Amino acid sequence: MRKHLAAVFLLLSHPAWAEWLFVGGTERADYYIEIQTIMKEADRRQVLELLDLKVPDSRGNRSYLALTEYECPTMRSRILRSACFDGAMGGGNKTHERLSPGDWLAPEPGSAGSTKMKLVCAQ
Repeated sequence: MRKHLAAVFLLLSHPAWAEWLFVGGTERADYYIEIQTIMKEADRRQVLELLDLKVPDSRGNRSYLALTEYECPTMRSRILRSACFDGAMGGGNKTHERLSPGDWLAPEPGSAGSTKMKLVCAQ
């Protein structure tokens, strides 16, 4: 498991290596997951995700990478680690990094988060 985590963190550093699967979009952003990074442990899954903004946010970020954990039976997820980039698709300079887990959240029905949850938990 630790070797696999090391690979995920390497991808966080070099997102161009990832093969992103488009899972949905809005007027504001497109959502992707890296299906080959899915790690399974009992009823939980972890996967590398990308949020690619169509217009930079107020801090100049164009994309966000996250290692997200899914708790499939309860249909909740949380971000374990994340990084912001000033370039599209995780490119450019890393502008911020968060290394501590966030709160567990349930996605809204019909949202990109709900689509990601179904895709990841089906693996």
